[in-house]
Amino acid sequence: PRLKDANLSVKRAQEAYRELIVAMRVMHQKCRLVHADLSEYNILYHEGRLVIIDVSQAVDLDHPRCLIFLREDCEHVTDFFHKSGVAVLRMKELFDFVTDPTILEDEVDAHLDRLCDMAADRPAASQEEKLQEAVFKGAFIPRTLNEVTHYERDARKLA
Repeated sequence: PRLKDANLSVKRAQEAYRELIVAMRVMHQKCRLVHADLSEYNILYHEGRLVIIDVSQAVDLDHPRCLIFLREDCEHVTDFFHKSGVAVLRMKELFDFVTDPTILEDEVDAHLDRLCDMAADRPAASQEEKLQEAVFKGAFIPRTLNEVTHYERDARKLA
């Protein structure tokens, strides 16, 4: 069945969530792809495993909207699993986990363990955190420095 129709227990949904976000990372880091329409409708639950379908519309990381599509994929995944009772990462945390090239392959599980433990231990999102999430949803995400008009000024502000 589609993931939407699979009626998973919370424990199994937590396992499926972890499996899916690792798959998102592999697609991004190894395949250099973003699904661009990832949701509970484009994932099958078959013999206890997730099968991502409708990959034909996936985009390469060189696509001008790839990061916007990835952010939308993160939003869909986060929303679905949150509604399923799973302690999910914040959307920006998931986005960063998927895109972070500094996480070595043999460190992915340990890094994800830390993130999932943090998600499980934190209280419900505060108004400030909800606002930050909303800002991230609408923020411009530059792909190259050519898309950043005042990068030197912005770098000084961050320092």
